[in-house]
Amino acid sequence: LSRLRQRLTSAIKIESAVDHPAKNILQDHWCNYYGKGTVNNCSIYKATQEFVESHHDELKDLGKVNISPKPPWMLNNFRTDSSLSRLFKKTEVLHIIRSHTLPKIQEYNTSLAIYTDGSKDNANRVASALFIPEFQITESLRIPNDQSVFVAELTAINRAVSWAITNQNLIGKRNIVIFTDSLSVVKTLECKTSSSC
Repeated sequence: LSRLRQRLTSAIKIESAVDHPAKNILQDHWCNYYGKGTVNNCSIYKATQEFVESHHDELKDLGKVNISPKPPWMLNNFRTDSSLSRLFKKTEVLHIIRSHTLPKIQEYNTSLAIYTDGSKDNANRVASALFIPEFQITESLRIPNDQSVFVAELTAINRAVSWAITNQNLIGKRNIVIFTDSLSVVKTLECKTSSSC
C-alpha cells in the first residue's frame, strides 16, 4: 500500500507538471510489460494508469499553479510587530499583560488570526501547536526530542504559514496575522526582512 501511495504521489507530480522530464514513464510502452523497470511485473504506468486517466483533468489544473521563482524567505511580503516586548515582560502580572495585548490583538481584527506556541517539558519532549479560533482548528505537532524551544516556536510558525498557503480558498484575500510569544523568533524573522542584522 505504501509503495502504491508513493507511486501515485510521483504520478501526480509528473502529470501535473507542464514539461516534466519523466513524463514518458506515464505513457504506454512495451517496456511497461517486459524487462526492467517493473516491480513484481507492475510498472509505474500500470500501477497508476487507472488513477491518472480518471483524474486527468484535475491533474492538468494542478500544473497551472504559479510558483514564484524566488524562495518564500526572499519575498519579504510579511512584516513583524514586536512592540509589545517594549511594554512588559512575560513575568508581569496577568491582568497587566492582558491590558496591553488585547488592544494590540484588536488592531488586527480584520485579519485571520493564528496563534502559535512551542514548548519543551522536563523530559525534553518538544512540541509545537497552532490555534485558529475562526475555524476552531487546533493542531499539535510532536517534534524530535532535545530540540530547543526556539525550534519548536519556529516550527509552529512554519506550520501556520503552511496551513495558510494550503487553505487560501478559506482565507480569501484577507491578511493573516500570526501571534507568537517568542521574541527570539520574531527578531530572527526581522533579520530576514532587514539589512541591519
